[in-house]
Amino acid sequence: MGCDWKFCRFEKHLKLKNTMKKFLIITSVIISFSAYSQTKYYQNRDGKILVKKAYDKEKQNKLKDIQKQFGKDFDFEEDLDLKKSTRDSLVYSFEFNVLPVELKLEKERLNKFKNKKFIVDNLEFLNPEDKQKLDLGKPTFINFWFTSCPPCIEEMPALNELKEKYNDKINFISITFNTKEQVVKFLTKYDFKFAHIPNQQKLINTYGISGYPKSFLLDKNQNLIYIEDGLPSKEYGQAYQLIMGKMETKIKKLL
Repeated sequence: MGCDWKFCRFEKHLKLKNTMKKFLIITSVIISFSAYSQTKYYQNRDGKILVKKAYDKEKQNKLKDIQKQFGKDFDFEEDLDLKKSTRDSLVYSFEFNVLPVELKLEKERLNKFKNKKFIVDNLEFLNPEDKQKLDLGKPTFINFWFTSCPPCIEEMPALNELKEKYNDKINFISITFNTKEQVVKFLTKYDFKFAHIPNQQKLINTYGISGYPKSFLLDKNQNLIYIEDGLPSKEYGQAYQLIMGKMETKIKKLL
């Protein structure tokens, strides 16, 4: 039995439309799968490239060496840096940083806050003028410290050096649980050029910070991107230059 030509034409159009829809869905799935099928490679300090299986074995051996040398209370963290990305591969440089298990657990807690906004403009600054100068369109460097913390005091020259170099491009802020009076007294003895926010025990507890010093690097949208431990003293020479170089690399990525 024949059909009305208008109805037949509509039916053919509908079938063609459904076929095209299925084609687009399948194509989208293939493209998405391709985008996430990049093979990961890992490059060590000597330039040697490791596949995932070899890299995992390297991590296992590293943990055994650390615990043999330092004991069961020590572990390590991976410091991965994406060096190259192509359609079918990702190449990371890597380092293993030895640290106590307690600090590793702290880092795991803090990592949950990565890529989330850190609110600073509702906090009370020691100097109200520093709050007025705050530019939330810039990246922000936040240092957590306290007045009787020797490693915090040791890294202050390095922090001041970074502030002097990037002061017009980044907000530099320090946060502590110490009172205003304690911070004011401290600053009569030590040179710490950051804008200071005292009385922040509640905020520090929210992030679960237990190891000091600690630094957060926020992007131009005030999202937490990097979490860093203390910087060394200039007395350590080569180590100082190496770690400061890494820190500056991360800062420049945020500009």
